[in-house]
Amino acid sequence: MQRALELAHRQAFLRLAASESALVVPVVDIDPGGRSGQVFYATWRHEDVPDKGLPDTSKARRYAVVSLVLAPERVLDIEQLAGRVEKDGAEHRRLFILLLASAEASKLAPKELFDFFVVYEQTSKDASGAGPMRGRVYAFAAELGGPDMEIVVDGVDGPEPKVVATIVHHELGGVRDHMIRTPLASPGPMTVARVLGRTSHAKVEVMTSSGRFFVTSSTGYLERSEF
Repeated sequence: MQRALELAHRQAFLRLAASESALVVPVVDIDPGGRSGQVFYATWRHEDVPDKGLPDTSKARRYAVVSLVLAPERVLDIEQLAGRVEKDGAEHRRLFILLLASAEASKLAPKELFDFFVVYEQTSKDASGAGPMRGRVYAFAAELGGPDMEIVVDGVDGPEPKVVATIVHHELGGVRDHMIRTPLASPGPMTVARVLGRTSHAKVEVMTSSGRFFVTSSTGYLERSEF
């Protein structure tokens, strides 16, 4: 997801950016195979961004969508959009979840900038059926050293989504070129994502609360060290 966002921003969005936009929120979607995807951009005008609190998602404007492939990396198409985000539609809900997570991340790390990616999952209600949808928002610090955190939002398909948990995967300074430290018992998806694609080391050491692991940078393969 980070690669997709970087590619879309570098090769497409910088050529499209409009000066009247006070706030830009990208939404990344990756196809199940992990080889292609798209980045949807929503914007808010200066007069629609409040001094305090979250911006009104119903005032967001559909700005552009960038279609791309990741192997090899290239932009396939850039489509400029128009009009406001449809209220209570999928784009509206997803933007609201990202804004909720952004506010939560800012409370914990007010001086940091983050890239946000959301993944949905179905919760279990009982033996008779599935429960409401949950969103896991992965907040990666824009700078390599972290912090990185996972923000869990319940009720994403309901009228009032809310943050129910925040899991710190890497504290400030926990991500380095040759080693990563995590307070968790084993490396999570954010740790593996930080390792994937690195060219400086074939394997990256990960120190957890339960011991030492190694993650292969080319595949994400995880192995525990016995020493």
